[in-house]
Amino acid sequence: MLFAVYMDVLINRLQNAGYGCKLVQRFVGVCLLYAVADDIVLLAHSLNAIRKMRKICDEYATEFGMKFISSKYVVMRIGDRYK
Repeated sequence: MLFAVYMDVLINRLQNAGYGCKLVQRFVGVCLLYAVADDIVLLAHSLNAIRKMRKICDEYATEFGMKFISSKYVVMRIGDRYK
């Protein structure tokens, strides 16, 4: 429950930054949270957007005395050009 409370602020910051994904011209979202495992999945239209979102996450973590484990970061590109 505490994870969800902390992450609500982060989700709002990510949404307000204007990043996220569209699927068939419909906004899908910015991130998915797995509260049981304390994992976050960031969704964006480009690698540059993901980098900017990670920066927002890092700034948030510093502000709230949290730490994201960067060694667990994984990036996956999906689409016709990235088979």
